[in-house]
Amino acid sequence: MTDVSITHRWSTRLSLRNTVFQVEILALLKAMEHAVTLPTQQLTILIDNQASIHSAANPKSHNTIARKIFKLHHSHTHTRVSWIKSHVGCIGKEKEDRLAKEAAEMENFPETPLELPKSFIKKFLRQKMMATWQMNWDDGDTGRLIHNIIPKVSLQPINWTSNEVLFFTEHEPFPSFVQRFKLAETSFCFMGGNRHTNPLCHRLPPTICHHPAKNISQSDSAA
Repeated sequence: MTDVSITHRWSTRLSLRNTVFQVEILALLKAMEHAVTLPTQQLTILIDNQASIHSAANPKSHNTIARKIFKLHHSHTHTRVSWIKSHVGCIGKEKEDRLAKEAAEMENFPETPLELPKSFIKKFLRQKMMATWQMNWDDGDTGRLIHNIIPKVSLQPINWTSNEVLFFTEHEPFPSFVQRFKLAETSFCFMGGNRHTNPLCHRLPPTICHHPAKNISQSDSAA
């Protein structure tokens, strides 16, 4: 563009999965590709996205488009990239906004395929992982007592104490746990009933009679 005359225009559409950063840096690449074809006079490309400028100035950027811009800019020193505030009355910027709106609203507009951003891939994989985990948790054969308490899986920790873990998982010192591993003939509590039916057993503190391994070691030391 010279003064107020448009000498070149380019527009495209990206996937809804692409980010604003990808849109901005692709536009910067297309502007740079056109600028290097012009006569070797000082050219300034104005852009309102500072992240794109910083990325394109880094030769070790992980973004492939940014590295292309850096190589073009390094080999054509007559070009310059400068930041400009959004909506400051720049005619070229206002024209760019109109082209972007046309591309978004027009049907069957040509689309440029770009690699999916890492943020989308991480979110997609996380959702798939959580869905698979939830399905396995709902259909599993073990941990049903915990499933009744926590039916929905989560990556957030549950701050249970060690006694709460023992209680809700029915691990020792409950007689049902001892009976499950054939260390006792019955799961009935000495207070009467079993772990599920006797509320007194739920309130009693663990006693030494519920720890056969400790009893054996203490008996041996006493002997």
